[in-house]
Amino acid sequence: MAKLNKMVITEQLINERIVIEIETDCKLVTIKSKTRGKLILTKKKLFFANEEGRILETFNLAQIHSLNIRKWFGLFSKDIFFGHENSYYTIKVQFPKDWKSLIDRQISMLKA
Repeated sequence: MAKLNKMVITEQLINERIVIEIETDCKLVTIKSKTRGKLILTKKKLFFANEEGRILETFNLAQIHSLNIRKWFGLFSKDIFFGHENSYYTIKVQFPKDWKSLIDRQISMLKA
């Protein structure tokens, strides 16, 4: 498994003048694949960067219209499921309830 090139992510975010609030390892799940990488939360956006450090997805928090936790066998919190613009995304992350709370908090701060 390749190490995440944090320098590439940092350069991309600095160019946009974005400050990282929190990040974690995760998997972006689509119908065709599961891609390992990092989930990065900032004041206004949520980013997914692959293991090479390239930002593959950018989600404006103001455009997230639904945010839920998916459970495994109805018991165990497994991933975050959210709607952004006209698409839906699933991200497997440790502590999905905590991530949902953090994202909800950032969204509510944007609306305030």
